[in-house]
Amino acid sequence: MGFQTPLYQLSDYLRKTTTGKIQLPDFQRGYKWEDERIRQLLVTILRGHPLGVLMLLKGGNDQIRFKPRAIEGAGVPNGAVPDSLLLDGQQRLTSLTQSLPAMA
Repeated sequence: MGFQTPLYQLSDYLRKTTTGKIQLPDFQRGYKWEDERIRQLLVTILRGHPLGVLMLLKGGNDQIRFKPRAIEGAGVPNGAVPDSLLLDGQQRLTSLTQSLPAMA
């Protein structure tokens, strides 16, 4: 077992949040970002700078016993089973999911 650092398009991440393929583990805190932080993130992305690191825990392992919950505002269908749990990057990915619904 090791770490992988695949590169995905932002639209891939947004699609996975709105379909429930990426969800949060139950221990994650709630969404907290304010409008100015969201604006700064959007400007960063529009300038072509990297989004930063997102850390995902791949599902499908009996050892993982966290209860998943949808990313706030993602509109995930009931009963969606995640492929991955988002461990780091919740504030950024939630902000983008809510701000860029047309890409999802």
